[in-house]
Amino acid sequence: MTRGAAGPWRQLDRFIGHYLPDSPTDPVWILWMEAWARAPHSAEVSQFMEALLRPWRDDLAAIVARGVDEGAFVRPGDIDDFTLRFVALLDGLALQRLRQLHQLSRKRAIELAMNTARAELAPGPQTTEP
Repeated sequence: MTRGAAGPWRQLDRFIGHYLPDSPTDPVWILWMEAWARAPHSAEVSQFMEALLRPWRDDLAAIVARGVDEGAFVRPGDIDDFTLRFVALLDGLALQRLRQLHQLSRKRAIELAMNTARAELAPGPQTTEP
């Protein structure tokens, strides 16, 4: 999804941009929300959703591992725990973006996600990659 992005911070930024909905009417996210509503009532839907989400978490784990290996990120304890928390954050930001009552801009959602990543992954004082 983000192969070819220069540097782990840029790669993470692109990952976030691909993950979050483009607009409050993003059809992929609207279908995803409908599946979430059905998942507690259907093991099949839950398994299908897990199959769709697993590659995203795997890509995120690879980005974090690359950043750690290159010294751009500090190791966030357990990478699987980080990916679980971070995807949950992205899901929450996506839901905020899809709500019709309070409009969270795409740019602001990406900024909030990157700020959270920097708080946990940046070595030393908050740093960014150009």
